Amino acid sequence: MNALPIVSTIVVVAIFFWLVISFTVTAWKAVGKFSSRDRWALITGFFTAVSAFAIASLLINWLVVPAALWLLAVGLLAGGVVGAVVRWPTLPWFAEGVNPRKRAFNVAADLIISVLLIGVAFV
Repeated sequence: MNALPIVSTIVVVAIFFWLVISFTVTAWKAVGKFSSRDRWALITGFFTAVSAFAIASLLINWLVVPAALWLLAVGLLAGGVVGAVVRWPTLPWFAEGVNPRKRAFNVAADLIISVLLIGVAFV
């Protein structure tokens, strides 16, 4: 039996969960290294997590992987959205010490890549 498909599935599931968990943590954490410093970080984090869902639906064989993992990821994403909604009013659009033009360019690039990944998943 070839172990390569099993290992690649485990790696894809791990990356999928890492992206979703990172959004959830940054959405809830108010200060520190892994916190969203501005609203744009929440928006791009959310789109990255949704992109991970789109790509995971293509790359992971959900007949082999337990469906409970998908539901767990959905719950984590929902928890991150709740955290983002709670923190939204307290966050500025641009964090202090950040060049707004450079940040806007990076946000636009992140959102375009996310939209393209989601589009590829549905084509």
